Amino acid sequence: MNHSLIGFDVRKSLTPKLYYYIYRKQKNKVRYRGFNIKYFDFFTYLILILRLEFSIVNITMPYKENMFTLCNYCTYSSYRSLSTNLAIRYRNVVVCFNTDRVGFRKLMSKIKISKRIEVLIVGLGGAFKNIFEVIKNYKNISNIYLLNRTKSKYLNLIKENIREFRNIKMIKLIINTIPTYIFEDIVATMDFNSLRKRYTIDINYQKENKLQGEFKGYLYGETMLYGQAIENLKVKKKI
Repeated sequence: MNHSLIGFDVRKSLTPKLYYYIYRKQKNKVRYRGFNIKYFDFFTYLILILRLEFSIVNITMPYKENMFTLCNYCTYSSYRSLSTNLAIRYRNVVVCFNTDRVGFRKLMSKIKISKRIEVLIVGLGGAFKNIFEVIKNYKNISNIYLLNRTKSKYLNLIKENIREFRNIKMIKLIINTIPTYIFEDIVATMDFNSLRKRYTIDINYQKENKLQGEFKGYLYGETMLYGQAIENLKVKKKI
């Protein structure tokens, strides 16, 4: 089987290393290759990748939504988020999936929510829609807030019962969906005494956040990525 990753910049992605690890563990002989594609080449390269060599393709930022428009068929999770992180060629048809939700559920399982809490999501990163679909179904999450630089995007989210963030005091869990260096700047403006009472989930995969010691608990995205990878391989086996 030939497996690939497309995005920009994939040179910083942990995905290839993780898949190599999983494939070695399962004793599967698979060729995995990353394609670093600039925006104006995306559609050309994708067609070549899907038609010529690779039967399974992982999609990373910033192309998750672009890929969705090229699907012949898509799953419910991909349709709900209007994005995809997994494309599989099957009998000359491209079927699209989104396993972000499965991976994030695995990450959320690391936190025990025993009483009602309020949650802050920072940014509208590529996994935002699937993260929201997961946490809105938690009975012990009472309110979901969003902190994003582009205020106009709040208007569309009001219908989904997402509130604009105003005060850190009520928040017990922070979920970061944006690059770590931007998140660091945002956290630096908050009350540090308040942060020490809060848990944070950072879906970035590199452990590079300088402020992690300021939180009560800090989880990185490796668990989410691993959960996605295992689910992707399960999907491939079913087809």
